[in-house]
Amino acid sequence: MISSAPLEPRLVRLLEEGTSFAVLTHVNADGDGLGSSMALWAFLRSRGKQARMINTDPVPANYRFLKLTAHVEQFGAAQDGAFVEGADGVFVLDNGSLARLGSLEPHVRRARGVKVCIDHHETRDDAWDLAVIDSEASASGEIVHRILEQMGAELTLEIAEALYVSLITDTGHFRFSKTRPPTHRLAALLLERGVSPDRIYQEVYERHAEGYVRLMGYALATMGRDGAIAWTVLDRALLTRLGAAEEDTGAIVNALLSLEGVRMAILLKELAEGEVKVSLRSKGGVDVTRLAVPHGGGGHRNAAGIAAPGPIAAATRLRRAEGQAYMAGLS
Repeated sequence: MISSAPLEPRLVRLLEEGTSFAVLTHVNADGDGLGSSMALWAFLRSRGKQARMINTDPVPANYRFLKLTAHVEQFGAAQDGAFVEGADGVFVLDNGSLARLGSLEPHVRRARGVKVCIDHHETRDDAWDLAVIDSEASASGEIVHRILEQMGAELTLEIAEALYVSLITDTGHFRFSKTRPPTHRLAALLLERGVSPDRIYQEVYERHAEGYVRLMGYALATMGRDGAIAWTVLDRALLTRLGAAEEDTGAIVNALLSLEGVRMAILLKELAEGEVKVSLRSKGGVDVTRLAVPHGGGGHRNAAGIAAPGPIAAATRLRRAEGQAYMAGLS
């Protein structure tokens, strides 16, 4: 038994009595958003519930080895929105902000069922009927496991692999500050259920396309630096030319942060619709949520993100200026 605090009775009642559920996460879903969603979805299905995982974007290639990704649907048809609006429960995982739901946002706002946020980030909207938040958890997958454990769910290999992906991606392979003893205890339990750590590492981190490797080289070669801040910019033309437009760029921003003396790293990636995805990483007491939250973004102290308006040049100037002002205030 890993979990301690008992579940909110309203959550237990919803899981037991509800019959239809929408399981959602943020735009450009990462390993934690996907892994925690898949684990919860599989539990709901095991209880005979009608459950659908609906994402705004395709599953990134490096997560498609997980068997449960076959059940992730991409939002598009009118009936998808109608299902969300009519479900008994709408679970939004790894995301406390309605603004980060993309095209699903209006349907969640209109949902008649119980809107539940399951998240480990410190910020959230006030739109939730039930917020299952643990800002000390290393990943949303930790919270989902707590729910499954207390509900008496079977921890199948498929669920265990999804939760392990959730853990390793959001802890930076167990090196970020929120990695705690319960994190390692859960990892050990998942290994006991048959998870192969070397296989999963290869699938998640060593299956990059040639375009991504070239993108990494370009991003590092063209980075900028101002003392303790490093940044790089990836415009849409470059992403398209290299065939890396939909690649997960998390490893790039983490590489910037690995530079000696750098305490904050910023990556700006231009999306197809002209919006700019801003990824923020930091070390120690540098809290990048201070830069994300005022712009509708979120995250936790050492890893946060923003969906910012373009053009990318203006977004870059603003993020750099804000980062420099924040760092100057720390000195």
